[in-house]
Amino acid sequence: MIDRNQIAAEQATFRAFANSYLRELNSGNPVFHRIGERNFDCVEISLPSRHVVLRIEIKSRSLCGMHLFGQIWMRQDAGPNWHEIEPILAVHLLVLGAREAGSATHRQADVELLERILQSCQATKRYLDAADRAPPLVGFIAAEQSLYFGHPLHPTPKSLQGMSDWQQDVYAPELRGGFQLTYFAAAAHLVREDSAGIAVTSIVGSLLGNDAGNVAASSGEMLLPMHPLQAEALMLDPAVRALMDSGQIRYLGPAGPVFTATSSVRTVYSDDAAWMPKFSLPVRITNSKRVNRRHELEAGVAVARLFECAGIDTFEPRLG
Repeated sequence: MIDRNQIAAEQATFRAFANSYLRELNSGNPVFHRIGERNFDCVEISLPSRHVVLRIEIKSRSLCGMHLFGQIWMRQDAGPNWHEIEPILAVHLLVLGAREAGSATHRQADVELLERILQSCQATKRYLDAADRAPPLVGFIAAEQSLYFGHPLHPTPKSLQGMSDWQQDVYAPELRGGFQLTYFAAAAHLVREDSAGIAVTSIVGSLLGNDAGNVAASSGEMLLPMHPLQAEALMLDPAVRALMDSGQIRYLGPAGPVFTATSSVRTVYSDDAAWMPKFSLPVRITNSKRVNRRHELEAGVAVARLFECAGIDTFEPRLG
């Protein structure tokens, strides 16, 4: 029996990778592929290091967005005969054929890229299966969690390297999992804070909701909310462990309302919270670990203050 979600996942994986490849590495040569009386509009890509030539049917061309692809054919360099191949094999050939010189460093990078591509494909299939079983939802978070194919021009749109399958049940947006934030109390001298308009302590207090009276920092401490994955990773860090052993950081545990991931994975949403926290995560989302850099945070506060000074929030409160 043909698994339609597996086919859809493999086609989506090829579509994202091939669009990235054609845009950034090799635009190929436009050709027609003839079968019987029918001509297929194609792009042809020669891969000398693999000794093969690919022809990829383009069912719909785009000048600025993504092409839509159909069948894929391959022949040996010196051979006259074309035969159809599966999308995943075509991706494999494109990755390995992208470099003419195969140094050990390049080979390692190719293997890692293939790993993330296959992981992205498997995740897409899993998310489509979950969507078939889950009741349809409407609204903001439903839209955020229904982007099953991810970025159309990224080679590994659904790769979450560093997040296990069982963790994805809770933290991947497409699987609609829910979790509480993890809280720490840190000595105030360890914390640098800034905000525009509303004090940080008020924002953190509002995130706790009904647990605000149960989770509190002592005198000289500040509360720090974290994504559970971020908290797990930090507690394994020797420097953080030393601060915890000295009492300068205290683990308080999960608290507050249930949050769920938006499409960015690291920005989280709760119906019961007025804020959407954005965290650093120890996970390579698509292709890189996403970290909140200090200069980025400072720029965000500066822009919020600019909006306030310019009165932007008076005619569009949602930008406040």
